[in-house]
Amino acid sequence: MSNQSALFNSEVENHFVAPAIVQASNLGSDAFNPANKLLLVGTIPLNQSDPYLSDLSPEAQARYLITPQGTADIFNRGRGTWLRDVADIRRIDESHEFHYEDQIVTGLEIYDHSETAHHPRSLDHFIVYEKERASVIRAGWEKAKNLGQNVMIGFSIASPQLIRGYEVCWPPIEQKLIQNNLFDRASALNAMIRQQNDENGVSLDKGTIVTQDGQGNDSVQFTSREVAVNQYPQSVCSIDLTNGGYLSKGKRNNQFVSRPSALLILAPNT
Repeated sequence: MSNQSALFNSEVENHFVAPAIVQASNLGSDAFNPANKLLLVGTIPLNQSDPYLSDLSPEAQARYLITPQGTADIFNRGRGTWLRDVADIRRIDESHEFHYEDQIVTGLEIYDHSETAHHPRSLDHFIVYEKERASVIRAGWEKAKNLGQNVMIGFSIASPQLIRGYEVCWPPIEQKLIQNNLFDRASALNAMIRQQNDENGVSLDKGTIVTQDGQGNDSVQFTSREVAVNQYPQSVCSIDLTNGGYLSKGKRNNQFVSRPSALLILAPNT
């Protein structure tokens, strides 16, 4: 295990939080709005999807799912700040009708210290979004193993690995570990989005993933990764999908986009 992975895992143990795991309603119905069906990016290894999960067994696998629209379209607004996207994704509920197979999927009830801490410089008050996200995924894997059934993990902002395929943030490790990532699958996913839109009478390009220059900041995706500047972590890693490059941007003032992501953790041997 690398020193970086060991550090991540040690921090998880010291800051472990376990919010509710299953953020989905199993309604056993196919009457959901077909325009809101989640898209399958592909199956991914959990231990390569986030440094905080690097100690999980290689058998820990999940289906990486995304919404057919980004936050700007879901909430009928323009680009938002990272903190606004975190809060808005958290309030995705059954009324949005995002679904996969027979489940309605909702937002994870996870927070960041920038929203909650009275003394953000005190580690005792830190609730770090990406660590909370990892703790829910870890607990979901344990549940999938123990019960022998798949477990849905609700919406959050995805890790850099899921968006770019490797650690593109800091320190960069340019070894592709996630083949089914948003950057490399964008063209295929856009074809799925357009087909789904066409079948359901939705504007053809609504929700497509922007990968071309000339559309402002719509191509820049927030990630869950916090970036510390002068030991005061008020920035996050963002990825420009026109070139896959990394940007460090403020949580409160820079306005980009997010693609809510969910994980269907697969029970072993399924």
